[in-house]
Amino acid sequence: MRRTKLLVIIFIAILLLLSGWIVASHYQQQQASPTISNSGQVSGAPSIAKSLEDPLAAESYRGVARSEDNLGIVLLVAAGQDHIWGCTACHGNEGEGTKNIPRLAGLPAGYITKQLHDFVAQRRLNANMQYVASGLTDQQMAAIGEHYSKMESTTAATPRLGGDLKRGRELALQGDWSLDIPACFSCHGSSGWGVGEAFPAIAAQQPHYTYTQLANWKSGRRANSPLGLMENIAASLSERDMRAVADYLASLAPPPKQTANTAVNDTTASRP
Repeated sequence: MRRTKLLVIIFIAILLLLSGWIVASHYQQQQASPTISNSGQVSGAPSIAKSLEDPLAAESYRGVARSEDNLGIVLLVAAGQDHIWGCTACHGNEGEGTKNIPRLAGLPAGYITKQLHDFVAQRRLNANMQYVASGLTDQQMAAIGEHYSKMESTTAATPRLGGDLKRGRELALQGDWSLDIPACFSCHGSSGWGVGEAFPAIAAQQPHYTYTQLANWKSGRRANSPLGLMENIAASLSERDMRAVADYLASLAPPPKQTANTAVNDTTASRP
């Protein structure tokens, strides 16, 4: 029974990936020249109301930000606007993150864009991020995602939680069939470097952040993963396992810039 449930989870993840590539291709064709209205809404972009309920929403935002002024976004990220502080104030000048603040550099543009919308809609709870995201237009959210997706994933992440790295490696590479836990890399790529727009890179992420998000999925505080995959997985993780996998992932090398949003065939990406 447990094995059947785990196979179902993995099968759903594979379907999401295949469907996501189709959706991404469709939107890239339809959104070659998106425009922005006076209200800040993107013309030619997917419907916000509908896409946020769609488990493939991250894929649908891919490429929406092409018409945004690059200089304006750089200034927004660095210095903020009006009452909104800049992204670098918390996430660092290189998007590297720190402690419980995530690394953004190298994450998929569609994934970042969806998270910003989810903060506004309170599908993901964080008072600071809800405040910041609520002051952004749809176009600015997409452009911020595009900005960080192109940054090199430099990071100072190291294991800091006292987790069992051997157990963390087992969960990342193999999962635990006895607990209905699939391998992290079965969805996030063979090195944890991410797959498509919906499954972000988790290698070299700040361990405090990874642990907190797993705890949030387990408690129901965060409920915005595709088809509830992470909610189901986190429900089976113990506190020790969350620390173990968070520390192991922090020990891995970040995705190279040229493959920041693409999985690679390498399961030994540990930093020397």
